[in-house]
Amino acid sequence: MTNILPYDKCSNEIKENIYANWLNEWEEDFRDCQKIKSIIEEEFNGDTNNLYILVKETTFIGTVAIDFNNAYISHLFVVPAYRKKGFGKMLLKYAESILRKKEINVATLYCYYNMHNFYLNNGWQISNSITMGDKYAIVLNKNLN
Repeated sequence: MTNILPYDKCSNEIKENIYANWLNEWEEDFRDCQKIKSIIEEEFNGDTNNLYILVKETTFIGTVAIDFNNAYISHLFVVPAYRKKGFGKMLLKYAESILRKKEINVATLYCYYNMHNFYLNNGWQISNSITMGDKYAIVLNKNLN
């Protein structure tokens, strides 16, 4: 059985898996697990920013973050062994539903070029492109009505 939980409701074991997997995926952004932990605990405080964790039984599967003030979805991540199995779509749809419940009509996200087709296939539309450091990113929006 899969569940999506707020970060603060996860076990320490799940949290350690998040840090290790994010570090593996985004090493150039985070550098070490302690930095990831600090960022999560500072940025995703549960008031205006929430980090949600997808677990299957007691196994960490993925994450998605929501910034309610800016109607922004970020940190959509699925452990490599669980990709292409619908978990990314599950997390994205979950985030969209949470924003709808907050009566937010349009959501935004950024993704690197290699991921944009996933979002297009889930009803998102390209609105812009930007450079983030030395990487090219695409800005996407979705009408949630």
